[in-house]
Amino acid sequence: MFISNLNLKQQETLFQLAKKIVAIDGIVDEKENLMLDAIKKEMHPNTNVESNHKEPLNTIFASKKEVSSLLFELLGLAYADDDYHEEESRFINEIANQLNISKESLYAMENWVQRQLCLSREAIYLMEE
Repeated sequence: MFISNLNLKQQETLFQLAKKIVAIDGIVDEKENLMLDAIKKEMHPNTNVESNHKEPLNTIFASKKEVSSLLFELLGLAYADDDYHEEESRFINEIANQLNISKESLYAMENWVQRQLCLSREAIYLMEE
């Protein structure tokens, strides 16, 4: 949803982090794989999904818009299987800390993602009535 706000290097880093989130709880859910595929489809065609950038995240993601876009995407992926696992939460908190995002801001983003998922489920329900 927010991938277009990111440049190629940021998209590559997003995908690198997304793969870690999917694998962090030891279970790769079908919904998580579908989300990874959806992220790939939204990425610029020249993006190298196998890249492995080593720079600190706060040098790759400088603006509030870029940081927020990254976190919204990662949170959406973490909630994709309807189970925001403790390890996923810990990992995202570490990323937020590296990017100087307050706990309050991260909490607001988590709430927004949860509301979006509820609205998506409601839309699916309405389409199936």
